[in-house]
Amino acid sequence: VGCSNDARSSLLTEKEKKKTTPVCRTLVSIMDLSNLDATQVKLLKEECILVDENDRVIGSESKKNCHLNSNIRAGMLHRAFSVFLFNTKGELLLQQRATAKITFPECFTNTCCSHPLYHPSELEEEGNVGVRRAAQRKLNHELGIPNDQVAYGRTICSGPHCIIVCL
Repeated sequence: VGCSNDARSSLLTEKEKKKTTPVCRTLVSIMDLSNLDATQVKLLKEECILVDENDRVIGSESKKNCHLNSNIRAGMLHRAFSVFLFNTKGELLLQQRATAKITFPECFTNTCCSHPLYHPSELEEEGNVGVRRAAQRKLNHELGIPNDQVAYGRTICSGPHCIIVCL
């Protein structure tokens, strides 16, 4: 069970969004992964980019460890991104997270969000190229959008703890 098979996506109008009331929960202090979806457990092993308060790279850590409450309380910071994809009518493509997701299962969220990984192609900082590549990777993984169909747009917010890329 992978994201692309389980995630349900839809274009929702404001009226439709008001009708949706999913129960959202997060499980960021999970220690026992034995009864979780195998694909999700594998994704927790990915190495995220650790940063300081000024968004300078200071190392890497597994996605699982980045999301543990104890590490969050201790101030561990890592890079992440959000993608908001609009059609020509200005409608936002929302995604309903899969039931198998470890954090916020079944919740409606932005089009796509994830983390640039601690890998040379996604560590490239000039022009936010690394995070843009990460966004392309995840759009392909979660929604099946080929990389060559994702055009780079502009970054509308960039700085410590804030990278939002308009593709």
